[in-house]
Amino acid sequence: MSKKKLRSYTPEFKQSAIKLVQEQGYTHAAAATRLGISLHTLQYWLRHTCDQHPESLPSEVVSQADELKKLRKDNQRLQMEIEILKKAAAYFAKESL
Repeated sequence: MSKKKLRSYTPEFKQSAIKLVQEQGYTHAAAATRLGISLHTLQYWLRHTCDQHPESLPSEVVSQADELKKLRKDNQRLQMEIEILKKAAAYFAKESL
């Protein structure tokens, strides 16, 4: 059995990889291919950076995340309202027969 040697990357290399995605608009896959690293590795760096330094995210990403959170909450509320209305409709339909 052969052991795979883990590659180590400098913090500067990691930061430049993150900047390709966040500032230059590369997709995760395109940036990973361009740098010769795995997609999983780049996504880990991005996730780790965002968790540790949320201020490093572009304001557009933060506003989209806030909007998504609000929309999910609204969706949950609307789904609950739909269920209530379905039950009320079934109740009144049964009463009218």
